[in-house]
Amino acid sequence: MGLSISREIVRLLGGQIHLVSELGRGSTFTLYLPQTYHPREEPKSREDFSFLFKRSAEPPNSSQTLTISHSQAQTLELLMENELEDDREIIQTGDRTLLVIEDDTKFARILLDMVRQLGFKGLVALRGDVGLAMAQEFQPSAIVLDIRLPVLDGWMVLDRLKHDPNTRHIPVHIMSVEEGIQRGLQQGAIAYLQKPITSEALGNALSAIKEFVERPMKNLLIVEGVGFNIKPLWSSLATMKWSVPPSKQGQRR
Repeated sequence: MGLSISREIVRLLGGQIHLVSELGRGSTFTLYLPQTYHPREEPKSREDFSFLFKRSAEPPNSSQTLTISHSQAQTLELLMENELEDDREIIQTGDRTLLVIEDDTKFARILLDMVRQLGFKGLVALRGDVGLAMAQEFQPSAIVLDIRLPVLDGWMVLDRLKHDPNTRHIPVHIMSVEEGIQRGLQQGAIAYLQKPITSEALGNALSAIKEFVERPMKNLLIVEGVGFNIKPLWSSLATMKWSVPPSKQGQRR
């Protein structure tokens, strides 16, 4: 289900989730629930449950505690790290944000500086799994994605983003040394730029991303026939910022 979703379910139920993971054999999750349920007050702001992404945040209370393996603990530590000092701690409601998922720290820093100049708040993840978690947590306006990433490669990250209803609308621009323009576009990326990238091409790509995210949402009515599977089309149209209201067969508006 993902770390953030599982943790939220455990929090709501007042229990704990324990994880034991062994390389080559898989993971075992055990959920512990209290015999008597005592509902707790809902958090009033994101700071109450986003402690993974803030060094300064208070540790979770007992109902939020995860018992985890060493490898999972390393992932949590990476989630809390902010090596390039991005803007995750100063994001305000209404800010446009851009997430850079890139393991080359020099290139990631260049991207971070450039997106700030374009008016975005910048976020940086140096691993694929961390980038996926940050996309789910922060819901960025756009994502710049490398392919050759540690833990989860860019293809897997892109696939999970586009199959998650909460993230599939986020435009993803791939920038990688690896060839794969056709595959990237077929999987839902809005553009593909192959490294090495000139300063001019990089600036044009980021400006195009800004123009894309600032484009107003458009409405489109589709009247589907019997046996037509519209779900893949919905996903693609959402990526292109089209809003598709549901309709029954033969209905007109």
